[in-house]
Amino acid sequence: MKSRFTGILIILSINVFGQHNPVHIYQETTGDGGFQYFAQNLDLAPYQLEIEFTELNNLRSSDPLPYYTIVYPGDPKSLFLLEP
Repeated sequence: MKSRFTGILIILSINVFGQHNPVHIYQETTGDGGFQYFAQNLDLAPYQLEIEFTELNNLRSSDPLPYYTIVYPGDPKSLFLLEP
């Protein structure tokens, strides 16, 4: 019984203290030198995102910044485009 309890504690500590990134945010380069941003929610619950850049040099966003959205579980979602 004691070893089973210890095993459960180890698993719980890995889940609590391990790094878990439920939303994957990534970019793809466009043909004109811009960047298309995407997000994919790998969790079961929706997540609200706020994306902000401290500085943009020679780039403009297709949407107002900071960018706010909700990402639901499932397929990747196109967020916004940074273009030269």
